Amino acid sequence: MERRIGVVTGGSLTDGLDVRLHDGVSVEELRAGQMVAIDGEKWKFYGMITDLQLRSTEPEMHQDPPDPEERLSREVLKGTVTFCALKVRLMLSSLLNGDECSPVQT
Repeated sequence: MERRIGVVTGGSLTDGLDVRLHDGVSVEELRAGQMVAIDGEKWKFYGMITDLQLRSTEPEMHQDPPDPEERLSREVLKGTVTFCALKVRLMLSSLLNGDECSPVQT
């Protein structure tokens, strides 16, 4: 069963893709080395998670994060100001309507 875990926000074939996790996906469900599929318009790409990163849209958040006991603050910030991103190294690709896979060309 396929489920969407995030959206590609940047990257390259050689450096890997940056994927921002959707709000409802817990980073604790994912592991480095896990395989993922990425649907393009015409191609489906298969890759491996190589890194999981905690990111913030506000640089101050890293200097003064909310206290773990402040559950409301943490819930408000999660997915908006703070979020998790994956680094995915592409390995294989196939046409969306095809069965044959080939290595990703870099």
